[in-house]
Amino acid sequence: MFPNIPLKYLQRIVAIALLLFITGCFEVIEEITINQDGKGKAGLTVNLSQGKSKLASIMLMDSIKGKPVPSEQEIIEKLNEGKVIAEETPGLHNVVLTSNFDDFIFELSCEFDSVECINQFIYRIENHYSSRHIPEKNLFSFQNNTYFRNADYLIPNKHKKEIAAEKKGLLSAKYVSIVRLPQEVESMTNEKANLAKNKKAIMLKVSGDKLLENTHSVTNKVKLKTQ
Repeated sequence: MFPNIPLKYLQRIVAIALLLFITGCFEVIEEITINQDGKGKAGLTVNLSQGKSKLASIMLMDSIKGKPVPSEQEIIEKLNEGKVIAEETPGLHNVVLTSNFDDFIFELSCEFDSVECINQFIYRIENHYSSRHIPEKNLFSFQNNTYFRNADYLIPNKHKKEIAAEKKGLLSAKYVSIVRLPQEVESMTNEKANLAKNKKAIMLKVSGDKLLENTHSVTNKVKLKTQ
């Protein structure tokens, strides 16, 4: 669907990923808010502020571990590519991208007609950067009063070996999933998830090394109470 990206740009993307693992202290926050009509808002924040001093030093280097270090402008270009793909995805609206290079905090947010529209966005992102076709995955759904987050694909098996080399950096990394729902929760399958006092919001925190080991998962099936 999308043309392949030249090798030099793929190398820049790999270098950006390396920055995450080398700094170690980072947090990825996924937020989903679903309204009664199924519409809602989604946001993804990458917070690298705890390692901003180290990151600022790395950004002055030409390369790291054999990979060229991307400039601030190159990172902005890659982030903007994601924003454009989101804007072109049916069912996604009011896409906002914020980049803070002083504290190294980046956020992409949007409104959606249905949470399933995010699946199409991820499908388009993956195929934009892949040399082969990747089928669409059912990562988010809200049907029949049930919310389902499938995170089995969060760290693909083919990347786990290379990521494992930076496992020390993953010890202090965190993935936080927050979902706000229109009705009270009746039950959920992930025992690590915490239910808010109003029973309409769920938070789940998982460390990066646990995701890599597959000992903890962000996957959760949430059944809501009927009104």
